[in-house]
Amino acid sequence: MKYLFLTFMLFSAIPAIAGDLIPVKDEEIELLGIELARPETAHDNPGSLLSAMVVIPPGQEQIVSVPEAARIQSIHVASGDEVKKAQPLATLASPALLSLQKDYLQALADLNLARQKLNRDKQLAAEGIIAKRRLQETQASYANERLRVNQQASALRIAGFSDEDIAELKRSGKLQDSITLRASQAGIVLEKMARIGEQLEAGAPLFRIVDLSVLWLEIRVPLTTAGSLATGQAVKVDAREVTGNIQLIGKNVDPETQTLLARAEITTGLDQVRPGEALNVRLLAASTAESKTAFAVDRIAVIRSGDSDYVFVRVDGGFEARKVEVTGYAGKEALITGNLSADDRIAQRGLAALKAAWLGMSGGE
Repeated sequence: MKYLFLTFMLFSAIPAIAGDLIPVKDEEIELLGIELARPETAHDNPGSLLSAMVVIPPGQEQIVSVPEAARIQSIHVASGDEVKKAQPLATLASPALLSLQKDYLQALADLNLARQKLNRDKQLAAEGIIAKRRLQETQASYANERLRVNQQASALRIAGFSDEDIAELKRSGKLQDSITLRASQAGIVLEKMARIGEQLEAGAPLFRIVDLSVLWLEIRVPLTTAGSLATGQAVKVDAREVTGNIQLIGKNVDPETQTLLARAEITTGLDQVRPGEALNVRLLAASTAESKTAFAVDRIAVIRSGDSDYVFVRVDGGFEARKVEVTGYAGKEALITGNLSADDRIAQRGLAALKAAWLGMSGGE
């Protein structure tokens, strides 16, 4: 009753003043139970911690496997090594390679015979000695032999032969019973999965090579927070100078944890994280179109009136209701933008009296 009486006495004679100024003297703030706090920038106080995992994008990872059953003769790289594209990784010995090379050389020989026959039949057809149909059959046979050569060359590439290896085989006709596997992309050897002398079946993995120039954070976001997510929104790894931006917001909800997946691409601090590492991250306030600074304030400091949100800012002579935009929530805090600065003092307790006086002045609800 005493509080209500003081509120009535202080505001009963307040006239409506332009600018929504609510006159309150310094000595009256304590009587009304008003507590003040400065807004914190969202980067300094971005809210609750969320669990995240560092992952490698699918296009950044390569598994080098054995193309044919083979024995490992030598290994040229170790785990942790940085490799360039086409750099030798391992040398394999395999009897199956001999068969593939023989098939390729035989296809080349058959193509050469088909070419000679085609040239001869073209001349005979021009002299009218053979029918046009025979020339067409010879042309079709030549096309089939060309196709077979291409197929055999593709089989060699699948087995690990480079274009240079195939060209040398075509030039020299010399068979080799070993092949050197090379990296198809630059990156880091994250894992070596075989030993020298080991006999492996076709398809057995040898190396895992990754390009770490791009990494993702897969973040588990509670449904209570998901409503404030936006693509492009910034995230920061706790206690590290690692930041990123939300690229994707998942649609499926994990029934056990009631969370959904958000994926962020790391933009700074790549050297401070490792694939597979579990981290804690914070969601930073989503930027507005005008790129205004976002602040974190206690949720109860934000007053809803009509379709807009306001906070009460301490100014000379009282308080001013300033319109803000709520961009999201993080725990007990609201993330807001508006005509604010870090030096402002915002009322976060004792708002009932201020709201009653302000709505009475403006005729609000």
